[in-house]
Amino acid sequence: MQTSVNLSPKKDALIKCLKLLNFQILLDFVCSHFFSIESPLLSIERYLLYTVATYYFIKSIKQNYQRPTFEVVLFLAWICIVLLRSIPDVFDPYHNHVHFKQLISGKFFTNIIPFVILIELKFDTIKKFMKLSYQYLFVYLIFVVILFNEVFIAHDFVGQSITVFASGIGILAMTYSFQDTKHKRIIWLTLFIVVVTMMLIGRRSVAVYYGAILFFSLFLNFNIRTTKSRPAFTLFLFFCLASFIYALFFTPTFDFFWYRMGTGMDSREGIIDLFIEDFNSTPNDWIFGRGIYGTYYGGMLGNEELGGSRDGIENGYLNHILYSGYIYLILLVLVCLRSLYLGFFKSQNILCKGMACIILIYFIDMIGFGLPSTSLKYMLIFISIAGTRTKALRKMSNRDLVNKLSL
Repeated sequence: MQTSVNLSPKKDALIKCLKLLNFQILLDFVCSHFFSIESPLLSIERYLLYTVATYYFIKSIKQNYQRPTFEVVLFLAWICIVLLRSIPDVFDPYHNHVHFKQLISGKFFTNIIPFVILIELKFDTIKKFMKLSYQYLFVYLIFVVILFNEVFIAHDFVGQSITVFASGIGILAMTYSFQDTKHKRIIWLTLFIVVVTMMLIGRRSVAVYYGAILFFSLFLNFNIRTTKSRPAFTLFLFFCLASFIYALFFTPTFDFFWYRMGTGMDSREGIIDLFIEDFNSTPNDWIFGRGIYGTYYGGMLGNEELGGSRDGIENGYLNHILYSGYIYLILLVLVCLRSLYLGFFKSQNILCKGMACIILIYFIDMIGFGLPSTSLKYMLIFISIAGTRTKALRKMSNRDLVNKLSL
């Protein structure tokens, strides 16, 4: 069984795809934040890049295809139906074919990301994904330094936008015991900075997401002993955690965060009520959704160009219902339940168990946000589903994996 996992194509199409996507995210951020650029030339570049990324994505599935289970077939078939139902909207000449431009600017790619479930994950792909995620931690840290005033002093929302470059940290944190001390320090430094900055600016959903990664990674790795374990680093890590907990509960540093947590969903109750009221007027939409360009009445928060409607909602569950209905959400839950079972109970290593944790955290994240995107964070959810379903990977022990996945 190990042989099938070790075999990998000379050129990994999935990693090429991910590199292109992250380059586009980086380019968009630099152009918009530092230069305020949005030109037709940049738009054309974006169309071309997403087209090429889609080609490599499809090629990666062909390279490493694994036979899907019945619920996966139903889930992916429904995604195809939703996309096909949206064809009339795609070619609607509304606002100079804005829907078509959105489709080729990442909307189509975001909707086909779940098809990564069809990939049988190889060691080489996982390791390259981890390396890419690790490299982008440095991009995040560089922006933290460059934008220090906005992130830590002005508490600007740019602190949240740059977390996209640390969004692949989940797989690194879950398997941190596989790494040497140098790599561990970078992983944990980045994770602490993300959690602290998100708490300082009161971004509850993001802080909870990365806080959950911190919790589950410590829980998984607590009793793991590998050749790369260092008692001194473990003591240092717990010292940092103790300092953080002290600041969290016994100093006024995070008072704003606790205030925001105390408000619960108050800031979104109004728009959620409008969403429910609108969908109740057409009950079938709860079942089938309104397509990838679906909208709902947004009241005072609606878009004037959309006649007072909104085309998104900051709740992952309702967002899935908006576009694809309960059918999509139920099938997603069924797919994830099987993956959680396989990852937690049928695997012998913390990589697969960590992937199961990432899937579980996704359902927590969707309460406050958890919207689909082209980021490593969203891609990692479905890579984790694919990983937990790769039988040969589940059979590997931690000692088998430590040298194969070390950075």
